[in-house]
Amino acid sequence: MLILFLHGWRSIPGGVKPAYLTSNGHEVLNPALPDDDFDEAVRIAQAEFDRHQPDLIVGSSRGGAVAMNINSGKAPLILLCPAWKRWGTATAVKPGTVVLHSPGDEVIPFADSRELLRNSGLSELRLIAVGHEHRLADPESLAKMLTAVERTSSPKTPLVGHEEAGVPRRFGIGTLLLITAMYAVLFAVLRVFHAPPFVFVEIAGFFTAVGLGQMFLFKGQRPRRASVIVGVGFYVAMSIFFWVDNRLLGRGVFVLFLINLVEGLFFGALFGYLAGVMIAGVFLMSDKLRNVRDKSRGRGSAS
Repeated sequence: MLILFLHGWRSIPGGVKPAYLTSNGHEVLNPALPDDDFDEAVRIAQAEFDRHQPDLIVGSSRGGAVAMNINSGKAPLILLCPAWKRWGTATAVKPGTVVLHSPGDEVIPFADSRELLRNSGLSELRLIAVGHEHRLADPESLAKMLTAVERTSSPKTPLVGHEEAGVPRRFGIGTLLLITAMYAVLFAVLRVFHAPPFVFVEIAGFFTAVGLGQMFLFKGQRPRRASVIVGVGFYVAMSIFFWVDNRLLGRGVFVLFLINLVEGLFFGALFGYLAGVMIAGVFLMSDKLRNVRDKSRGRGSAS
């Protein structure tokens, strides 16, 4: 694969990244970009793109801003801690763009990448939180970059953990209204079946626990796995609670405990997964509708 790699400031060493891509079998173009003339850097990058027509563009830091400001056609973008607020005029990216950023970045705030995706009408699932500082030169960050490169260039293979929809870790009033509507529908269904009050509490508590698990476990990047784990924990806890509450004490205490444990592991995983899929489906549909709305306003196709 031919990759156009656009580096950041020369004062922040970043040569390890194109070298890493080259060592993993990719052909990398890494043109010298001036630090003191952004417009010239964009011109050079555009000329390299037009001349070689690379399969993919990786832009690191200031190079991410350069990548956003050239006409890159259909070539996918992978941006590493992009400094888009400091350089250039582009404030949004094309659909399919992937952003890698460290929450501990001391040069470019992590919040800038969240804002960039919001500007573009893209889901925060396109933002990969990785690394501990701006350079993203640690082994985990390099591996994540390579994975993003290889999977972005192969549309049939989704990004691991980033095509999984789930409850976003941050949201606005629109998402709050959506959550309220979800509970309203849930309670309406329970009322139709004349469910007793404790069932309302149990099911609402279960869905809430699964939603919180999707938000906070694995940094929100593995909602399916989080749903299963929360489901198991919730079901086991409820089974033990009812067992103790009913004072099922005597010879069969240990046997009943094992039965509850096995049931919790199986049914908890199953119901947790199903609840997670239902919750994720609602947010995924909401996200797609929002993207359609934003594109209709001309916000989703900037390059």
